[in-house]
Amino acid sequence: MDRIRETLMTPGPTSRLAGLCLAFLLSTQIVLGQDLLLTNGNIVDPAAREIRSGTIWIRNGKIQEILDHVPPDFPGEAVDLANKWVIPGLNDMHVHSHGNLGARRQFPLFGIELLWPKNVARIMLYTGVTGFLDLLFAEDWIFEVRNEQRAGEFPGADIYAAGVFTAPDGHGTQYVGVAPRIVRTPKDVKREFDALVRKEPDVIKIIFDRASRRPSISYETMRALIQAARKSDIRSVTHIKNWEDAREVVLAGTDAFTHLGQTDLPDELVSLIHERETYVIPTLAAGFDILRFVSDPQQLHSPLLAKVSAAQIIHSYGQANAFDGNVKWRFERAKKIKDRVYRSIKKMADAEIKLMAGTDSGNPGTFQGFSLHRELEIMVDAGLSPWQALSAATTIPGEFLGRPFGVRPGDIANLVVLNGSPIEDIRNTQDIAIVVHHGKVVDREQLLKPVHRWRLLMMAIPVVVPASLLLALFFLFRFLYRRVRKRRHAPAA
Repeated sequence: MDRIRETLMTPGPTSRLAGLCLAFLLSTQIVLGQDLLLTNGNIVDPAAREIRSGTIWIRNGKIQEILDHVPPDFPGEAVDLANKWVIPGLNDMHVHSHGNLGARRQFPLFGIELLWPKNVARIMLYTGVTGFLDLLFAEDWIFEVRNEQRAGEFPGADIYAAGVFTAPDGHGTQYVGVAPRIVRTPKDVKREFDALVRKEPDVIKIIFDRASRRPSISYETMRALIQAARKSDIRSVTHIKNWEDAREVVLAGTDAFTHLGQTDLPDELVSLIHERETYVIPTLAAGFDILRFVSDPQQLHSPLLAKVSAAQIIHSYGQANAFDGNVKWRFERAKKIKDRVYRSIKKMADAEIKLMAGTDSGNPGTFQGFSLHRELEIMVDAGLSPWQALSAATTIPGEFLGRPFGVRPGDIANLVVLNGSPIEDIRNTQDIAIVVHHGKVVDREQLLKPVHRWRLLMMAIPVVVPASLLLALFFLFRFLYRRVRKRRHAPAA
């Protein structure tokens, strides 16, 4: 090593080669130092639906082995879990990474807590959500941030991002700065799809929503997009809003659809979804957590929630009579359709349809990171077992994304250590002791520091900017007043 350092001091090709050698050796040392041992844990395996006591040996960001003992002379760090519960890292499979929306427009945030993707990724990881799928955001921005996260340029949850297709003036075009790709006919598909593929999307999202007041792409265009994705080995997620459209997208071959119909789920569609092995992302938190907050405002006092969202946004959901128009409409709709939707989700679970937890966060009634835990609660309230809910946020998303998410040898070491059993009470997913991300124990408090600084800035802007403008106007007025007065009192020539 000393010889290499000496060579580095001499300019020329040899020094460059030596530099590469040194970088390799240093990186090797770093990798070898990444061994981690999680001892004395209750390991919760959603795939096998079993819990076993043991020690998890992690190497190079993956689970190396599950042991019954602590090996002698272990080369890395060992953490005694003291019989805490270890689950795979959670995943939110339907996210919009702009931030959180409140239930009413109050000064100083005016009903919106802008966070943007980096801070959303930090918040997600803090809450034990080690990965999330963004299904509609500014395309270049979300892909750039995803690439930075994967390169290790900032700490945060793993980001998976979609390229989105819709009709002219269709759903998604109403959001400022988002700009989904517009396809009018099947002829547009190749041009737009080929341009997207160069950015390496993790999935594509197709908005096929004939129940909307906005225009929708045609069945033929939707089918052409699904076929293009399949040829490129890219997963497709299709947005629907009724069971008729769900049937069409399943028949067209979509890999997954997101949202549910608002009527009772037909039995023949259950059979079709199961037969085609289509994944379903129900997005229950966005639809129904508002009801739960109003019926029991104490749920808004969660310590986890207080850490990850602004107090003004949180407490705006406590009183339904103060809701703004759009949120009030969502609240009233939720009351009307809740029982039917709950029956539908239970019917899917009973038929062993592959459900994936996705919150539709970024919409009213949701909070980035925190709402994934609420999604699991709602699933259990609707009749799913804690095992089914946990699988929907861990191993099934891994299967969909082609990633080994779990607690077995070879799986990515994204893990959450809980103080209580999530199988006894699914709400225990919120009681987090440790988060492990790619084999490293996360410093959760450090993770949130940039978020807190950003939040203070966002709170200050509505105060500082108007005050600064008033101050500037005052000095301008004083300057002009003195100029005019000086001219009036100037001696005549």
